[in-house]
Amino acid sequence: MMHRVTAMICSLVVAVAVTMMPASAADDHSPNMRLIGNLRLAGATDVVFTPDGYAVLAVNGSTRPAGLHIIDVRNPKSPREVGYLPCVGSGYDVGLWHNVAVMSIDSPSGNSSTKKDGCNVHGGQGEEGIRLVDISDRAHPREVKFIPTECGSHTNVTFDHNGRGLVYVQSYTVSTSGPCASAHGKISVVDITNPAKAKVVATPSVLPAIGCHDGTVVGNLAYMACLSEGQIWDVSDPLAPKMLSEIRDVPDAIWHSTAVSNNGKIAMFGFESFEDGNASCNGQTKNGKTGAIYFYDVSDPKNPKQLGSFTPPRLVTGVCTAHNFTVIPGQQNVLVSAWYSAGVMAINFDDPANPVEVGHYIANGASTWDANYYRGHVYVGDENRGLDVFSLKVPQHQ
Repeated sequence: MMHRVTAMICSLVVAVAVTMMPASAADDHSPNMRLIGNLRLAGATDVVFTPDGYAVLAVNGSTRPAGLHIIDVRNPKSPREVGYLPCVGSGYDVGLWHNVAVMSIDSPSGNSSTKKDGCNVHGGQGEEGIRLVDISDRAHPREVKFIPTECGSHTNVTFDHNGRGLVYVQSYTVSTSGPCASAHGKISVVDITNPAKAKVVATPSVLPAIGCHDGTVVGNLAYMACLSEGQIWDVSDPLAPKMLSEIRDVPDAIWHSTAVSNNGKIAMFGFESFEDGNASCNGQTKNGKTGAIYFYDVSDPKNPKQLGSFTPPRLVTGVCTAHNFTVIPGQQNVLVSAWYSAGVMAINFDDPANPVEVGHYIANGASTWDANYYRGHVYVGDENRGLDVFSLKVPQHQ
């Protein structure tokens, strides 16, 4: 969740407003999806959720509202900001372990406020890596520590391993400053169990991949999109992942994002492409490899098998490519995915050889970055619109 890095570090001077936003005449959507709430935050990217009804949203940019926003979504029709950590820098991704938010910083970090209420309180000025933010007081997020990592942190995978908080930091030469190998072929592992003493504890190799972009950890397995290939790891020793398999059956594509079915038998790898503009949205299903989501049988993680792929069934102008997506928890095989100009889509993969769209919403001015399902609603981080909230009635796939 590679992320688009051009035209992002721009001046964002936008008033934050909470608005009930009914569908406009310009919106294109299926009857089973409705826009029910919005919080305007230009530059919004990645969003994660606490167990008690709060969204933690990263906002990218060079001035306010860049930083980390804590949003009360207990009433999904009226999302309300309750906390804000002002912080300038190329921050696209956020993870969460208990009450520690992990911000990825992929260009020299600046500071948009005083040390009292902003970032870089514990160093990090002009550096790249991950920022740890204590959000236990929802109204007053507080930086705990900045951990520099090689080539910065474009994304992070934050997870718990037997009570230990760990972060897999993905990085590569994309928007970094200073020297960085074009293919360093590794990740950084950061132990955040004690946030104030967090540090890099390992830098395992991911060769022959040039680096990793994003991934998903489920139990003792990690499903990693590593830019030049897909990889499945045994992470029973999370500091020394053991590669079980490599997937290279989608040539000339950027292995970008992953998700795993609720039963653990199907893994999804998303591919990002800007080469053809509306790469996957030319109105033809299964039209090509660029910008699609591919489905794999991973019941044997040492022998993954491609089953099928999905591309949107309509023509959409502008940038259209699969971006960040998540599987809806529960029994249904449905994921929700961001597609930039094509908004958000719900995809049923009961038959992973023939996945089908079961809902979509293209909001006016959409540049949808991240899609999540939380407490019965779909939440998306949108670069232009901020945090959008949708209702979704998922039909049974026949």
